[in-house]
Amino acid sequence: MKTHLTKIFGIILLLSSIIFSPLGGFAQELRIQDDLYQYVNKTWIEQAELTPDVPIVDNSSDINDEMGAQLHTDLFSMIFGELEVPNEALAQFVTFYRIASDFERREREGAAPIQPYLRQIESIESIADLQKIATTFHVDGIPFPFVFSVDPDLKNSQQHTLYLNAPSLVSVPKDYLEHEEVYDNLLVIYKASRIRILELLGYDNATAIDLVDKAIAFDKLLTPYVLTREEATDVMNAYFPHTMAEVSDYSNQFDLKGIAEELLGETVEHLVVSNDAYFQMLDQIVTEDNIESIKAWMLVGFAQSRSKHLTDELRLSEEVYSNALIGVTESYQKEDAAYQLALTIFSDPIGIYYGKTYFGEEAKQEVTIMTQNVIEAYKERLRQNTWLSEPTKQSAIRKLETMRVMIGYPDYESVALEDGILLPEDSLFENLMRLHRFAQQASFASLHLPVDKEEWAMAAHEVNAYYDPAGNNIVFPAAFLQAPNYSSEQTISENYGAIGATIGHEITHAFDPSGAKFDAHGNLNNWWTPEDYAAFEAKTKAMIEQWDALEYAGVPINGTLTLTENVADAGGLIVALEALQKHAGSDANLEEFFISWARTWREKATPEYYRNLIATDEHPPSELRANIHAQNLAQFHETFQTKEGDGMYLAPEKRVSVW
Repeated sequence: MKTHLTKIFGIILLLSSIIFSPLGGFAQELRIQDDLYQYVNKTWIEQAELTPDVPIVDNSSDINDEMGAQLHTDLFSMIFGELEVPNEALAQFVTFYRIASDFERREREGAAPIQPYLRQIESIESIADLQKIATTFHVDGIPFPFVFSVDPDLKNSQQHTLYLNAPSLVSVPKDYLEHEEVYDNLLVIYKASRIRILELLGYDNATAIDLVDKAIAFDKLLTPYVLTREEATDVMNAYFPHTMAEVSDYSNQFDLKGIAEELLGETVEHLVVSNDAYFQMLDQIVTEDNIESIKAWMLVGFAQSRSKHLTDELRLSEEVYSNALIGVTESYQKEDAAYQLALTIFSDPIGIYYGKTYFGEEAKQEVTIMTQNVIEAYKERLRQNTWLSEPTKQSAIRKLETMRVMIGYPDYESVALEDGILLPEDSLFENLMRLHRFAQQASFASLHLPVDKEEWAMAAHEVNAYYDPAGNNIVFPAAFLQAPNYSSEQTISENYGAIGATIGHEITHAFDPSGAKFDAHGNLNNWWTPEDYAAFEAKTKAMIEQWDALEYAGVPINGTLTLTENVADAGGLIVALEALQKHAGSDANLEEFFISWARTWREKATPEYYRNLIATDEHPPSELRANIHAQNLAQFHETFQTKEGDGMYLAPEKRVSVW
């Protein structure tokens, strides 16, 4: 038996890839030798339409529309009593949706539900006051200058440990600082939307402006110590084991040991600090002199994250800034927003229902067999590797042999909420606060429980997939494996070019610069010889340099930020191709394979979406992913007879590979 509650407020999104049948639709005026991506996708891109509330359409959104409509019909049949609700967890989804969609009540209550929390923040007058409310604010999810959490220990993945984390910024992400004009424009939008939120919560204009200015001022004190997305790709930047005595020396103002032990209800001897540099400066950043800025930062951060669950005007005001980040000019209708919120909160039982209802056992077995074929091809590729020593090869193969393959949906049933957690007589806001408290308390209570590596971190109705380095498992939800991403009606070459390459991608994450730091048991542990790791770094350096030379939508690509995804894409593509050739033999059609690969990546998005993607996301634009990784393979050039002068031609000495 499992519970989905510890995943309520966290969603992992590592990859979304959908594939369509390659029959027709090619841009005949283009040559595949000049531009694989445009040749395959130009007609689709021209016909695809972006609506004002959607920043991107792609294969994932296409399949999600079909899957979502199917699921929507079933869930609303349950809501209206036309379909039997199969279990208590889904009955609670129905109850929650009714609470979330009671717009008359939400408008009538207005800002009243959040007011007690705002008053609590306003009452803070000193660091001593922060100390007193630290545990309450942790459980309530109110922004705080530091955050304790319980998560798997990266160096002992069977066990949980206590982490001490630095706070996040409440305003524009640090990654935008490199783009000054864009940063300044976003900051203007951020300030205006947050001022409006505070006004709707009852603050006069002058006070609202002052609070937002002070919040941004404290953000600027935090900024030097916040990891960029590029820095965060190296797991070693966020793992600093300490004794509690050592941690206590960080601050003369806070009793960090006392706060930790109050949260856990027990003595704490050891923990992991995720940002040592920040805590070395804690007493210089959080001071009596800037207590008003700290209060403003906490208040603005809490207001912007929770006020959207009050009136619809507050929701729309909050989304002005988030929409600007991705180039969306309209938000969801309130009915859709309430439904999406309910889907998120009850994603686990909904996913299990979807998987059991719509995912066939035959398809599950076929994809499982394909996955094992790709793993076997990977093993053979490692055996033939010329730049690794035998001990490192054997460690890598052992990692493949112990890798868990999780297909379709979890085998466990989702547990319903305890009585008293979801109360229809209370506001949506207070129900969400209670859900958050319950999830936090459950998390802290899990400190001495073993890590369950069979637990899914993604719902079965999500069109996505992921690799978990601590669990050493690859996960492919049922929705991801529906036609046309994978279909028994597609040729074997098409399937390997689509889902096969995605399977290879997720496997390769076990050997990207981040995943390669974890051993077969999911522990942060160096299993490389120094010489082998130096050779690996030389290969990844070449990939960084190749991608650093690229730009998209007028914005330079960050080869270091995108390295893990590029290593996974490149490894996934070549190993899927080799698995196809081994298992299809003479039936392998490499033209179909590469066309299917390119169609995986088709998308149309706003310029703002790409700007945000390139600045903050390790996933590079899809057009580059389709073309560059194909260019690096000799098999692509042999298949399509490229020559010097062709747009896709890349001289052999310039082709880059890692795995």
